[in-house]
Amino acid sequence: MAIYTTYFVGTHAQIASAIPASRPPLASPVRATRMNPFTKQEVEYLSWDPADAPGAAVEQTPPLDGATIPRRSVIVIEGDYMQYLEERLPAGVRALPHFAWKSMDSIVLGTLAELLGLYPDQDAFDRAHPNLRFLDDAALNEVPRSLVDAVAALEDCREVAERWVEDETLEGSSADDVLPFLEALRALSKQCPNDRKMALLTEW
Repeated sequence: MAIYTTYFVGTHAQIASAIPASRPPLASPVRATRMNPFTKQEVEYLSWDPADAPGAAVEQTPPLDGATIPRRSVIVIEGDYMQYLEERLPAGVRALPHFAWKSMDSIVLGTLAELLGLYPDQDAFDRAHPNLRFLDDAALNEVPRSLVDAVAALEDCREVAERWVEDETLEGSSADDVLPFLEALRALSKQCPNDRKMALLTEW
């Protein structure tokens, strides 16, 4: 299953308008249940998604503007792959500083944050990048400011890439594979002043 990841920068209002079909988080979390896909047991958790609020009547969000190919499909891509990733983005996202990549999701990003000494583990990183908006079959999270600033300040991306690929989440990848992503993330981080947020859109 393909995982598409897009990083983009804007004010909170710009991020919301870039994906108008998304739902804003609740002011306070509610208790919700969901089936664990591995144990098949229901687990209880705190949710900020309006769809989980008692008595909620939330319509399923429509496909993202620009995503012309259904998700969970076998996709044959001809031509330039980066152009394909770019053209499938919502127009509102393309209007903001951004870049698109495949499979560099919050799990991989969490290992980078841990490598840079910002968070002790993935759970701590997950708590630090809350949902900005909610969609169906997609997630829109904030990249922690501490990580944005740390990546913007990197001087030697190759040295970091060589250490990063030692993590099991990047097994089979080389420093040359992840270096272009890290350089793109650094460039975008430098375009994210304190009055802006960096958002990560993850589509399955």
